[in-house]
Amino acid sequence: MGTQPASRSQADFPAEMVAKVRADAAHDADLVGLFLQVLGVRAVPDKPVRLPARFLRHLRIGLRLFFWELQGFFFHREVGLGKARDVIRDAFLSLDDADADPTVLSRTVLRLSVERFAWNGPGELGAEVALDDALEDAALDALAAYLWACRPPVPTTPGPLP
Repeated sequence: MGTQPASRSQADFPAEMVAKVRADAAHDADLVGLFLQVLGVRAVPDKPVRLPARFLRHLRIGLRLFFWELQGFFFHREVGLGKARDVIRDAFLSLDDADADPTVLSRTVLRLSVERFAWNGPGELGAEVALDDALEDAALDALAAYLWACRPPVPTTPGPLP
């Protein structure tokens, strides 16, 4: 008999990663809402618009990929996912397919989000920061060269050091 994987709680993950996932979810929700409004889908309290959750999840993924592509990030293509516009199209086609399930796609994009982007990038720099697969030594060498280039000038006259 196989064992069930232990369920994990939010406390099992680094706080920065949890904050990044939450921020991405809020951003995705805003993108979906704006996208649907641009298409003319507007809800009001007395006339709500009900759309299948699976469709909204699928659309959310396509719009996130679109947002990445606009910034020049194509990690999703490297792992075999389609272009953003194709994923968005597939989301709309899934409206007629009650069996459509974007769970695997959603998990893949979530994994890419936490593995390939700096968790604090948007909060600290106001932008997504992609992490490369650079070798650790090469990354340290590049950082050392950058810090050396940015060092303050050494005074040429005797006197107290800053």
